[in-house]
Amino acid sequence: MRTGLSGGSAGKMCRMSALKIAVDLDGVLAEAMIVWCDLYNKRYGGSLGLEDIRGWDVWRIVKIPRDQFFSLLDKVWLDWEEMPPTEEDVGEQVKLLCEFGTVDIVTGRSAHTVSQAKEWLKAHAVPYDRFVRTESTLAKINLNYDVFVDDSPELMKLIASRSTALGILYTRPWNRDTQMPTVVRRVDTWAQVPPIVRAVSTRPHASF
Repeated sequence: MRTGLSGGSAGKMCRMSALKIAVDLDGVLAEAMIVWCDLYNKRYGGSLGLEDIRGWDVWRIVKIPRDQFFSLLDKVWLDWEEMPPTEEDVGEQVKLLCEFGTVDIVTGRSAHTVSQAKEWLKAHAVPYDRFVRTESTLAKINLNYDVFVDDSPELMKLIASRSTALGILYTRPWNRDTQMPTVVRRVDTWAQVPPIVRAVSTRPHASF
């Protein structure tokens, strides 16, 4: 049963197939870093913008402690109503993935921001089967999924090295300059994701 379209379960919305699809939250569905930049600028008197974040380890770029970066990110989620989606139609695009199997939100969100994250998904009509929290982004590699839609270049490299799943990298400023293995599919918009997943779903046995 899928949630995300209403307060409770939304019922079976589409045909089930073999694929298990993991979709990241921050930076892929929710534009958390725009709000993070605003909060950082107010606190530190900076002028940081989204396009200035040209690497994954943001705390190194802005020269603050790593735990301070994540603390600010949690504060961003406490005001989840202020957070826009990465694209206006992300809910509809995720809904298209439902045709090909189960769709889980798989995220490294901290435990005390899970309720806010779920409220955000509900508000933006993003359907999903399960909300799965991991202790870190790279810990996702240990989960049994066929497809990962994520913005982490390091996770994509791990996925490529194992050849047991398909990695779809959602292009953001912090991964744009990173060279990816050829097996990783890079997309610039959400509209590019469903056709890739559709092509994989038509294979008799998943081959990545």
